Amino acid sequence: MSYISFPYEYYLIAVNHKNSCVDEKSIENKNITVDFVGIDPVNGYPFGLSSYKEALHFYSEKEALLFFGKYKKSIMKSFDSFEAYNPRIIKVTCVEDPIVQGNKERSL
Repeated sequence: MSYISFPYEYYLIAVNHKNSCVDEKSIENKNITVDFVGIDPVNGYPFGLSSYKEALHFYSEKEALLFFGKYKKSIMKSFDSFEAYNPRIIKVTCVEDPIVQGNKERSL
């Protein structure tokens, strides 16, 4: 049985941010799509069109940077030349579920 202690932190690499809305001046009806680095299920290579749930988790910012540097070409070939990309490393912090009070650790 595996346990994690809270708060628990990990890092994701976000590579593509698309904004689409009906009216450019209006914030309403705005749809923002963010793509993350994950593993392509077909060929097993890293690529940049994963959802948040499919994204690779890294234990440190340095680990994420090294991975991106090593696989940048494979990741970025997911996009056509007209799409703008702005790779970022995002720190995600999970806190203990408030329903489970008094426990310092929870089983996965």
